[in-house]
Amino acid sequence: MEQGTSLSGFLARLGGGRNGSQDSARSSTQPGTTSGGAASTGAEGSISTKAFSRFLAALKHRESPVLLDLGPVVGSNINYFGERLGCKFFIEDVYANLEKYARENRTKELAEFFKTRFPQPDASFDGILCWDIFDYLDKASAQTLAHQMTRLLKPGGALLTFFATVAMPGKEYTRYLVVDDKTFKHKTAPAARGRQQVFVNRDINIMFQGLNVSDSFLLMTRTREIVFRKPEQKTGASTGESATTTGLDTTEPGNTSGEPSASASTSDKGPDTLAAPELSKSSSTSAKAATTTTITTTSTVTAIAAPTTTTATPMAMSASTTPIGRSS
Repeated sequence: MEQGTSLSGFLARLGGGRNGSQDSARSSTQPGTTSGGAASTGAEGSISTKAFSRFLAALKHRESPVLLDLGPVVGSNINYFGERLGCKFFIEDVYANLEKYARENRTKELAEFFKTRFPQPDASFDGILCWDIFDYLDKASAQTLAHQMTRLLKPGGALLTFFATVAMPGKEYTRYLVVDDKTFKHKTAPAARGRQQVFVNRDINIMFQGLNVSDSFLLMTRTREIVFRKPEQKTGASTGESATTTGLDTTEPGNTSGEPSASASTSDKGPDTLAAPELSKSSSTSAKAATTTTITTTSTVTAIAAPTTTTATPMAMSASTTPIGRSS
């Protein structure tokens, strides 16, 4: 099985605390990086996020949550989640996998590769950060990866992902750097493969069958941000209760206000459904401060001391599902 990006160089320099981890993250091999030089990244910009605070709210009451990040190593993000959630942090750089397969003209093999890419057992993670990885995948690969993420998410856990609502030309990846719960900074890096297609709501619902849409927002940046939640397993499920999955609205026209267009109740009844059907052929008891974070790859574990102790202010959880408009 092919594993994620090695962190040997990164971990060797962790003794420098915050600055050391940030420098190491910048020097790690990323998509668009040559073996002898730094990554060629675009200008840094700031973007607003509406769904990220909902993702954090879903995790803040879970004691020592375990997070999975499908992006590259970003030292400042590791520090942020450690201080905010006191979590264990696993990195499986799927962007690096995608870049390798694209350069070798083997992208048709990605769907099969994803079936064995993640060795972790079912229900291993409280939260999963997918970023915009699905935009770069064909339907078969996206379906397989989404199925794996559904399998790995714990009942009650949250998954954050972004989808472009219009076709975007060019070949570049976006690296997201967390500033706070309302803001990301982002940098671009050259990619061997551009975004593949715009997924419509119906296809997204099928991809993530077994999860509920907790919150979704259509932003002015032509991006839809979605927080999925995995239903809690109820004891009544064994007596015949059925599961109700709440997905994105597939009929309502889209808006670009950046605000949710409607809301519906989210059901947490019944067992999880982890089948991966064919895609359609259409286009803790309180928030706590943390002093350490654990970052883990497939083969290495180390602890990073956070420089300060920050108490996270409890944020209200949204109890409603907010579908977004149809995008095709």
